[in-house]
Amino acid sequence: MLFWISVKRYQGLLLALLLAAFQAGCGAYGTGNTGGNGSAPAAPTGFTAAAANAQVNLTWTASSGATSYYLKRSTTSGAEIQIAALSATTYADNSVTNGTKYFYVVSAYNSYGQSANSAEASATPVASRPPVAPTGLAAIAGNAQVALTWNATTGDTSYHVKRSTTNGSGYTQIAAPTAANYTDTGLTNGTTYYYVVPP
Repeated sequence: MLFWISVKRYQGLLLALLLAAFQAGCGAYGTGNTGGNGSAPAAPTGFTAAAANAQVNLTWTASSGATSYYLKRSTTSGAEIQIAALSATTYADNSVTNGTKYFYVVSAYNSYGQSANSAEASATPVASRPPVAPTGLAAIAGNAQVALTWNATTGDTSYHVKRSTTNGSGYTQIAAPTAANYTDTGLTNGTTYYYVVPP
């Protein structure tokens, strides 16, 4: 009878030791999976939106530690919702309508979480317009030169000045000025020159 009691006590002690070891092991396991001391990335910077024909081109600066980005859009400022998740720092949004203003923000993400949103950017896509020929072309003859002027056209960044010695044909480009005027020099006095500034 005394031997039986000793065995029971021994079994109880062994069980208690096993339980304590198991709990200690579980505690160590849990501590090892708390994620360490990492943190979510900072919000992306340098966020820009550039309008094109039925498209808005978006770019931003990479956030250190980010593994992906969440791009968000709305037609109301401050109400953006996610439209794409990507790893690149550029995106061409083709799901837009010309003439509508769109607002965008982007956030960065890694395994520790998501950043705050970037500064907001906006753009209004527009249809490409065909080039328009300048009007009001005038030529004033001088000594071995001709001074040309014309009316500037909205949206044009340069003009193609062409010249010929035959009216209506044989024109070749001689200059591409950015202003709405050009002086053609080195000409032969007594020769008639013809000019056009096409679109």
